[in-house]
Amino acid sequence: MASIKSTRSLTLDIPPSCIEFVPGHPELFVVGTYYLERKDEEGHDTTESPTGQPQQRTGSLLLFKLEGDEVTLQHTLPTPFAIFDIHFAPASTSSSAPLLGAATSTGSLALYEISASTLSITPLSVLQIFPTTSLITFFSWHPSIPSLAALALSSGSIYLCDTATIAATASNNTDSTPVLEDGDTTPSAAAYLHAHALEAWFVAFTPDGRGLLSGGDDSTLVSLAPLPQASSAQELLAAIADAPPAVQWQDRKTHQAGVTAILPLEPAPSSSDDGEERQQQQKPLLVLTGSYDDHIRLLALPPTPTSFPRRPKLLAELDLGGGVWRLKDITTATAAGTTTTTTTTTTTTNSSESGGRGYEYTILASCMHAGARVLRLKGSSQDEGGEEDLGWSFEVLAAFEEHKSMNYGSDVQPGEGGRKVVSTSFYDRLLAMWRW
Repeated sequence: MASIKSTRSLTLDIPPSCIEFVPGHPELFVVGTYYLERKDEEGHDTTESPTGQPQQRTGSLLLFKLEGDEVTLQHTLPTPFAIFDIHFAPASTSSSAPLLGAATSTGSLALYEISASTLSITPLSVLQIFPTTSLITFFSWHPSIPSLAALALSSGSIYLCDTATIAATASNNTDSTPVLEDGDTTPSAAAYLHAHALEAWFVAFTPDGRGLLSGGDDSTLVSLAPLPQASSAQELLAAIADAPPAVQWQDRKTHQAGVTAILPLEPAPSSSDDGEERQQQQKPLLVLTGSYDDHIRLLALPPTPTSFPRRPKLLAELDLGGGVWRLKDITTATAAGTTTTTTTTTTTTNSSESGGRGYEYTILASCMHAGARVLRLKGSSQDEGGEEDLGWSFEVLAAFEEHKSMNYGSDVQPGEGGRKVVSTSFYDRLLAMWRW
């Protein structure tokens, strides 16, 4: 394992909570910040103040430019709420003005455009989905249905919402009345799915968009029954209103603390076109999880509600020395005898000189007080069993440990072979660029 030194570092004015490079513009990245009037060294504080009033939180969005080893701040946009999480919409890769969503400390999902020509962040709308006392801790865009997002709340609730419908409704209102109370459903705009016993920290769609996984402070990983097939967010929400998806299974035994990250891996390519869709449906879904218990884990999830066993199967795990807050697939996989690399989608390797099969992923992990890690996940076998039958293992390739407080956000610059990383830490307000 290589210990990495930064090539450039900056101290920000406000603690950074999340980071993401701009799709289609690899020289640009956005950082979300989170300022709380009272700091809690255990992580993002979701509690009330000693007076019983919600803690006051503010934040900002920062647009940076990365050229060579130089990192320069281009635009600062202050926000009246703290930013928990940011993600670009999937269609942003082909857009001249990528759409950015931000989960906030006031129950809203804020939307912005990034201009690469003017190097600026433009506010579009603030979707007041929940009361201002609610905290949206994480959200995820649907991989193929535009404007559909899944939301995780500090109350434990998990929701689906149609951001386009909510934005249209908001444009016709002069006040900031929330669309719904926590636990309610508005069929045309948002649907309540289920709730964790404690804070919900993460929600993720499966690669095909039909499955939904969530994790919470209750140490539970939850899978919902497959979502209805639909071509639009409104169509899907209407179908859910008629027949809400049930909880397919709940796993309370695998994780020894809160589930803070969920990363479904892209399925391996089929070796045959005959019955490929049916074969993929029968394969267990491979999922990486992160937890406050300091472990990264690889799980094989049951492919259908009737599969046995019903619980996820643990394939590999590794103690990373700190709570695993975020996981990002930055795969630079190479098949035997090839040198092809990619950093945009999950890639698998197959074939080996001995006739077996091999799969390899490269993962960037934000490990809170332990800093950032780059890991290799590798599976290999000499037989023709399923992916869950491979011998899987984790290997730490690089560790970046200059952060002196919680590393909540890290991302890799696209187009650099997965070798140039920008990571952040919360209380010391450090932003660092490094290579591995």
